[in-house]
Amino acid sequence: EVRLAKIEGAFDWRHHDGVDELFFVVKGRFVMRFRAKDEQWDVAMEEGDMLVVPANTEHMPVAAEECWIMLVEDAGTRNTGEKVTARTR
Repeated sequence: EVRLAKIEGAFDWRHHDGVDELFFVVKGRFVMRFRAKDEQWDVAMEEGDMLVVPANTEHMPVAAEECWIMLVEDAGTRNTGEKVTARTR
């Protein structure tokens, strides 16, 4: 499924069980934060950049200003991963 979204600020930490997720930056920039065990690292994303978040990988996008992104993932994948929150779509 292809989804278009606008993001701003920090989203929730999440992961997707058994589902890879592709992010493509259409307009703007953001940082994808990752964490595993006791480690955390960031990947800076600019317009035209693409990143695949492997299944089961904990991640959180953070955009200082509005950023337009395209997502490709399995149909029915919740944007908040395994959690249901006020942001779940």
